[in-house]
Amino acid sequence: MPSVDVRDVAEAHLQCILKPEAAGKRFLLIERNLFLADCYNIVVETLPGKNMSKAVSDGDDTKKKHWDNTPTKEILGIPFISYEKSTKDLV
Repeated sequence: MPSVDVRDVAEAHLQCILKPEAAGKRFLLIERNLFLADCYNIVVETLPGKNMSKAVSDGDDTKKKHWDNTPTKEILGIPFISYEKSTKDLV
C-alpha cells in the first residue's frame, strides 16, 4: 500500500506552482510502500502501554512494489514525512 502524508501532498502542490521546472510534469507522491501489517505494527509501537500484540507480516518485502520518487525529491524538494512520524502525529 503506497503511503504519503497529506502535508507532503499540500507542499507538492505549492512547489508545483512555485517552481517553473515542475511545469508539465507528473510526480509520484509516495513516501514508501507498506503492507497493512506494517501499518498496524507502527500504530502498536506508537501507543505504548495499550497491551496490543503485533501483527504477523502479511507479505514478503521482496514482493512490494518499488516506486521511484526521485524526481519529486529533486525537482520539488520534498523530503517526505515518514509513515512513522505521520502516524505518531495522527495518533
